[in-house]
Amino acid sequence: AVGCRVVSSAAPPGSMAGLSFCPECNNMLFAKENKAERTLILHCEICEHEQPADDKCVYRNALTLTAARLYNFQDVASDPTLPRANDVECANCHHNEAVFMKDPVSKDSEGLTLHFICTNCKHNWKPDLSGAG
Repeated sequence: AVGCRVVSSAAPPGSMAGLSFCPECNNMLFAKENKAERTLILHCEICEHEQPADDKCVYRNALTLTAARLYNFQDVASDPTLPRANDVECANCHHNEAVFMKDPVSKDSEGLTLHFICTNCKHNWKPDLSGAG
C-alpha cells in the first residue's frame, strides 16, 4: 500500500491537525468515518481512494484564557478576603491601597505572577519586576 504525503507546518491553535494528499491523484484527502468499523479513514473525493488515518486528531482547538476574561476586577477590589497592600501606587489615580492575587492563568513554569487591583478606581496591573534587584 502506498502511504500518503503529509504536509505539516506550525499550525496555529484552532486549525487543522495536518494535511494529507492522495497517493493516486495528489488531491487533498478528507477525514471520513467508517461507520461499520467505527474508525477514521482518509478519503479522496476525486478518485475515491481511501486509507486508514494515522492520526485520530481531525481538528485541534487550543484554548488560552486571560485573567481579565476570568475575573471581573471591579468586584475583586472590594473582596474583604483578599490581601491588601498599602505600599503600592496606582498609576491611574495615585491611590496607595490595592488588593492583590495570583494570576489565575499563569503556569507553574512561569513562576508567580501577581495582579494588583486599586481599591479606589478598580484599575488593575501586574507589577514591573524588570528593575528589581
